[in-house]
Amino acid sequence: MSDLIKLNKEYVSLFNWLKEKIRNAQLRASLAVNHAVIELYWDIGKQIIDKQQHTQWGSKLIETLSRDLQNSFPETHGFSVRNLERMRQFAQFYPALDFSAQAVPQLPWGHIVLLIQKVKIPHEQEWYARQTIEHGWSRPTLETYIKRSLYQQQGMSENKASNFSDRLPPPQSSLAQDILKSPYNFDFLGLHDDALERDIEHAATKHITKFLLELGKGFAFVGRQVPITLDDEEYFIDMLFYHLKLRNFIIIDLLCDRSHKISYVAKSVMCC
Repeated sequence: MSDLIKLNKEYVSLFNWLKEKIRNAQLRASLAVNHAVIELYWDIGKQIIDKQQHTQWGSKLIETLSRDLQNSFPETHGFSVRNLERMRQFAQFYPALDFSAQAVPQLPWGHIVLLIQKVKIPHEQEWYARQTIEHGWSRPTLETYIKRSLYQQQGMSENKASNFSDRLPPPQSSLAQDILKSPYNFDFLGLHDDALERDIEHAATKHITKFLLELGKGFAFVGRQVPITLDDEEYFIDMLFYHLKLRNFIIIDLLCDRSHKISYVAKSVMCC
């Protein structure tokens, strides 16, 4: 009887619905726990700053607190001297904590520690935090993009050749500008400094999975050298993609920028 129930379409539908509900509940629970942990760590950091400013305890406060908290809560990790110092640093960066307006506090503690250690400007921290939430970056992925100075690269994206503002309404245009990075890192293509545009195109197609991962979330590869006809003239698109969130085709015209390493590829991007 049990096997017959499992084959029933109504049961399958019920089971899949329940699985989704359970996963959503688990996600909400984990987010609520993370919220509570981050708020606690910020409170501890705030208290440490306040007491160090208004007492003569100095650095001995953190050492004493660490020892006493670990003795009182032996089953709980996170009260080491090093982590308490990170909490203090967190509260220094964010004197006021607002989960509804700030992206950084919404991240797991490991991500926050990475940001406050590697990125010293608050608005840059917020930018990386928003990108992490939007794209679901793991901590190693976030660290990689920080090392690549992705924030500075995105800042340059306002000057890249695109027609997003002309072809898309303002909200969608802003999204398109944010989706495309500048420049991209294509080290995995294994090209030399004298590579031509066609070499880049061929290598990108050969490594299409890695190429799509570097482009970012939501890109689907349509084809290379795709023919189009405009005013009775035939042209060929170097690489054609479709973006699932924008619901538009993305045309990439590959160009070599000889002033940079081959790992950075200049491009002309159009949306249609």
